[in-house]
Amino acid sequence: MRVLRPLVLSLLLVLGGGITALSAQNREVSGKVHDANQQPLVGVAVLVDGTTKGVTTSENGTFKIQVPSGEAVLQVTCLGYLPQKVTVPSSRNSITIYLQEDAIMLDATVVIGYGTQKKVNLTGAVATVGSKELENRVTHSLGSMLQGSVAGLNITTSSGKPGSTPAINIRGVNSINSADPLVLIDGVVGDLNRVNPNDVESISVIKDASAAAVYGARAAFGVILVTTKNGSAQDGKATVRYSGRFGWEEATTSTDYENRGYWSVYTVNKFWQADSGTNYVKYNDHDMQQLLARVNDRTEHPDRPWVVEEIRNGRKQWVYYGNYDWWDMLFQQRRPVQQHNISLSGGTKDIKYLVSGAYDRQEGIQRAHPDVYNKYNLRAKLDFRINRWATLSNNTSFFSSNYKSLGDGSVDNTIAYSARHALANFPMKNPDGSWLYSTPYLDYKIANGRHILLNEGTHRNVDRSNDFSNTTRLVITPFKTLSITGDFTYRLYQNRNTSRSSAMNYREYPDGPLLAYDTGAGMNQLDEVVQTRNYYSANVYANYDLAQGKPCDTLELTLCKGDGSEESWSYQLNAAEQDVLLRKMEEYCQQQTGMSLHDYAQQFREEPEQQQGPVMKL
Repeated sequence: MRVLRPLVLSLLLVLGGGITALSAQNREVSGKVHDANQQPLVGVAVLVDGTTKGVTTSENGTFKIQVPSGEAVLQVTCLGYLPQKVTVPSSRNSITIYLQEDAIMLDATVVIGYGTQKKVNLTGAVATVGSKELENRVTHSLGSMLQGSVAGLNITTSSGKPGSTPAINIRGVNSINSADPLVLIDGVVGDLNRVNPNDVESISVIKDASAAAVYGARAAFGVILVTTKNGSAQDGKATVRYSGRFGWEEATTSTDYENRGYWSVYTVNKFWQADSGTNYVKYNDHDMQQLLARVNDRTEHPDRPWVVEEIRNGRKQWVYYGNYDWWDMLFQQRRPVQQHNISLSGGTKDIKYLVSGAYDRQEGIQRAHPDVYNKYNLRAKLDFRINRWATLSNNTSFFSSNYKSLGDGSVDNTIAYSARHALANFPMKNPDGSWLYSTPYLDYKIANGRHILLNEGTHRNVDRSNDFSNTTRLVITPFKTLSITGDFTYRLYQNRNTSRSSAMNYREYPDGPLLAYDTGAGMNQLDEVVQTRNYYSANVYANYDLAQGKPCDTLELTLCKGDGSEESWSYQLNAAEQDVLLRKMEEYCQQQTGMSLHDYAQQFREEPEQQQGPVMKL
């Protein structure tokens, strides 16, 4: 004990000295951040230059930060102000910083409702995103590109399915009903994710209640205003731009699931036994020993086959001892994608034009017959100066997409059901090539039969969307301070979903008949749903800018008055038919032979020399 006490004391002294030395390497610097008018600034970011260590100023503009001993450099940034680097000498522990307004940013023009305004004159909560901020973001939709670009704009992605789009809300969900913001594309109600990102000139996000003053109750959850690019006067010369991308996408979550038959059966049986007192997979001790003998076999060994045929309970049965990776058998890890964008723009001072097109192709995770999403965008804009006080413009856009997949009406349901009752010891097919769906060792159906429909390719789903919009706008400027605008918009958009299902054949016993899964997902059925909507909008409004008259040096006032009318109507068509192929064959057989399909098939069950009657030509 006497030897240990001095040793412990020495260690404590060493540790204490080390901690003291470390604390001596840093010092605390406090300060204030003001604007040019001596007003404190809230939320200013103060960082130690060259590091990620930083703080933000409080409501009275103060901050405290740990900096290295000696001379330190602080990096101070705030939206709307010029960034600044401040040197703090080692002899000072407090500092006051003054930030200058970013005059260029404050003079920037912001789209707000039926007009534009300088950012310096805004009193509402409006944020803007320019095309430069979006051009280097690689994603498939404009909504995803906005993620992290605007404070308070929440972008939530809940699905990785090709063609899926994120949910958007401004400053959180504050209603039990829909809380989606109103989206206007060049002044027309539209879908943010159906806009080609390369066509965007700027995006304004109106976050507060000021949006309702212009757009009414439908803008209660904010407004997103998208302004697309126009042609430019280039002395008649045309500019062609092209951009393309090829690549692969992978899942962000791990798909390294259990693929050893022994541990798959053992684990499930352990929990099932504790819950219900029975085994989930009805294997005996001999079967578990056979699984254990193959637990390290990555591929099937000739001496240890993964499917064994035995006679049990008086009949032949297949017993499954495999190590199968169901995720890898059904789905692929890497999925190719490609994007192409092309635009043609130009014009003179009297006529300006822009034509753009985009193509986006995404491949899904289905392995045997990959699901594919194709998206097409087309936009044409024309600005024509009639005379010195009148301008006519036309903006036409077209969006089309189709998603082809396999499944029972929904690819999401197909993925979910395929993971059920598909233990690693079971293969997808029996040794004779028939599908495995039912086995006497399980009370449930293997993968709910989804592996059959994913591989046979008979359960086809096609989801199509089309969106056409045309806006014609006339702007009359009789005086420099007055502009009168009138526009008319027609929009047609349609969603069409088609799904086809059919019976799936399987075999349960080696000497058993070929059975059919013909209910539920295996029903022979064709479904189609068509939703069509027509939208009409007309607006007339005037803007009077008092600032142009310069009544005084400090007055900048714009008056806006107008009226608008909108009308939309839609209809939905649902159609379903069961036993489609069988009914068609029945009709064709009756026309060709004058016999029912049952009677026609019955004659071929007789001996060949006894077959008589007409023959159906196929």
